[in-house]
Amino acid sequence: MATDKNIELIKKLMALAERGVGGEKETAKKKLTELMAKYGVNDADLSDDVLVDREYKYHDRYERQLLKQIFAKINHERMVLVYGSGAGKRSILIFRATKAETIQAGVEFDFYRQLWKEEQDFLLECFIQKHELFRQDPDAPTAEVDTAKMMRMLRMMGALEDKRPQRRIESSGHRP
Repeated sequence: MATDKNIELIKKLMALAERGVGGEKETAKKKLTELMAKYGVNDADLSDDVLVDREYKYHDRYERQLLKQIFAKINHERMVLVYGSGAGKRSILIFRATKAETIQAGVEFDFYRQLWKEEQDFLLECFIQKHELFRQDPDAPTAEVDTAKMMRMLRMMGALEDKRPQRRIESSGHRP
């Protein structure tokens, strides 16, 4: 198995074999072939531009869509493959990517997945307020909300549809 130090040496020899002059170039090619065989290194191990299938796990339809969007943003020309999906098991998307794209996709997925969870929580809070899904008791405990969050909630609530149940069922069992 080649170490990082061996890989770096092989990369330098490869550059010399490509750009060298005369005997220097030929000697570098021979040594390059020897070292690659000795350490079991192939061209794919030396290139950061090599595409490799990478697996990304997701847990629900929102994470799946988020992954697909991130992959499309990184490189819209490559296909995303669904490896597995269904109830009761973790689903996997496969994306053909370079090492750099893999790192970028992982960082962005972690960031946007967390942001999506925070936004879902906020949307639920707004939904509850919009539809008054809480006790109507004036003595009920209330939570402090800062002004910026309150303004954001009011804007979000204004964008939500105002739908109410058709009929209200009274506790006495009679309908109005």
